[in-house]
Amino acid sequence: MGQPEVLIDGIAFENNSRIGIWRIFFEVMSRTMCDVKYTLLVSTKPVQPVPHGVSVRRIGPRYNPISRKQIPLKILNWPLEQMLQAKYPNAIWHSTFYGTDPRRGTRKVVTVYDMIAEKQYAIGPYVEQRERKLRSLNDVDSILTISNSSTEDLCRFFPSLEEKVRVMPLGGEHLRRLSTEQVHTGQPELQGELHESVRGQDFCLFVGGRYAYKNFACVVEALSLPTWPSDLRLVVVGPPFDGAERAFIKAMAADKKIVHVGKVNDDVLSVYYRSAKCFIFPSLIEGFGIPILEAQTFGVVPVISDTPVFHEVAGEGAIFFNPSSPNELANAVKSVLVLEIRTRTIQAAEKNLSRFSWDRAASITMQCYEDLWARNGSNHGNSVAFGTS
Repeated sequence: MGQPEVLIDGIAFENNSRIGIWRIFFEVMSRTMCDVKYTLLVSTKPVQPVPHGVSVRRIGPRYNPISRKQIPLKILNWPLEQMLQAKYPNAIWHSTFYGTDPRRGTRKVVTVYDMIAEKQYAIGPYVEQRERKLRSLNDVDSILTISNSSTEDLCRFFPSLEEKVRVMPLGGEHLRRLSTEQVHTGQPELQGELHESVRGQDFCLFVGGRYAYKNFACVVEALSLPTWPSDLRLVVVGPPFDGAERAFIKAMAADKKIVHVGKVNDDVLSVYYRSAKCFIFPSLIEGFGIPILEAQTFGVVPVISDTPVFHEVAGEGAIFFNPSSPNELANAVKSVLVLEIRTRTIQAAEKNLSRFSWDRAASITMQCYEDLWARNGSNHGNSVAFGTS
């Protein structure tokens, strides 16, 4: 049968906006590269780390294959697409974000992370994403989903695809695990990584995007309530606040309670996790929730939305709140300060972590590749071009 050959369409490696997706592919590829011959296809120089030893090949600019306005890009890409057809005629296609295979008659894997674009169609610019997903699912051979909840949503919209789906739960052990002694007493240089305004202070933590369904406004409103612990500040890791966010935060009189530290590397993020009293994840909808496992890994209590997928990921190792109620969030955060509640939740989180690992995710992905590689003959598909980035 030989070693599977896989073309990874590296859209998520080319930008800073899909860190969670990049993380999935980085961790899985790093663990399977001895058994899979990977080639990463990128249209620009990768801005995210590529697993050591993975072959990288540049392709032409990405374009929308159904847009007449982008016909010149299609013509420009034609020689490169012919080269891929000739050099990799049998390689499995696996795009990081719904890119379509320019070759014909190939085997394809699609990872479906969530159905947010379909379920939350009214609150974001999701038209292009829905079109990309439809094109990539049109002639797919195998589908990987990252949670049972995502699988249920996918099959609700596309019931005919159910037999092609296998669930690949993610991991959370990728961040460097620091001991309490290292963070608090053993290494002053690690203390220095914390923002000066929260060193030695109690704080809770918010990490990642804050747009639309991420529901950050609920956190800001909770901070303004009298039920929020008076001496507990919020550290925000992520992109800068825009003008509308700053105005809302000031209007809610929460500006003195928030410390924005920008984007940080994994080592610094590890320090913030370990030092926080709790981690807040108020999303209205997600496909999985890697930060929940990150928080549990560092022994910090996740305070998270009461949604099916978060129950699936966190188990009993979290405190849940109604994401439409800032008051419930404030009370949930307050409860974390109770030693008995915090201890019980952390113990449950430690047990929960045994259900998840990147090794398991890699094993499921590897089995998917091997099953497709073992097939005789070729796919029926007639994909036409790389999707837009």
